[in-house]
Amino acid sequence: MKRHSFAACLGIVTACALPLSHAAPAARTQTNQLRAAIAEAAGFATTSQGDYSFNAKSYIDFDGSRAGSVFIDSFAFPGGFTFISCTGPEFANAVTMNQSTGAVTVDTVIDPSSPNCFAFNYTGAPLALRFAGQPDGNERVSENGNGTQQLFSETFKFNFQSDSFSETFSGSTGLYTGVFTGRATYSRSTNRIKVK
Repeated sequence: MKRHSFAACLGIVTACALPLSHAAPAARTQTNQLRAAIAEAAGFATTSQGDYSFNAKSYIDFDGSRAGSVFIDSFAFPGGFTFISCTGPEFANAVTMNQSTGAVTVDTVIDPSSPNCFAFNYTGAPLALRFAGQPDGNERVSENGNGTQQLFSETFKFNFQSDSFSETFSGSTGLYTGVFTGRATYSRSTNRIKVK
């Protein structure tokens, strides 16, 4: 059956139900269990020289594959608008996060010349994206839930948990080094598909 990418669920996996197959019933009951998780960090800084932001995420998809994505941009004076966006398995460990405390680390290198990257208004050397983030105490949102869907001989059950923190990040996008404010989120989902 076709499976949706967990990364496309934007951190909250309640809307990421897998479609149910219309295949003939199996001869006996079979249960498939799938797990996915995503860690995401995003920050923004405004200075007298311009505006800077980053977004990085690392995930384990339902099929067990590991990958991630990173994005940095700036609107600087002078220099104008610059951004670099990359996606691929080399970013599977770009973000690590403690779901309980909200502490997060972003550590990866962005190479604009890589086939997995796209750059606008930047032709320089690879950039190191490195941040340490801590909750600022202003906001924490925790969500969890479960659901069941049944169609013919298949029963699809899922449960999810997500924790999101407002954060202060210290580090560098490679285009700017300093203090950023933003959010860090860790979500995980377990899906079970039972076929009779």
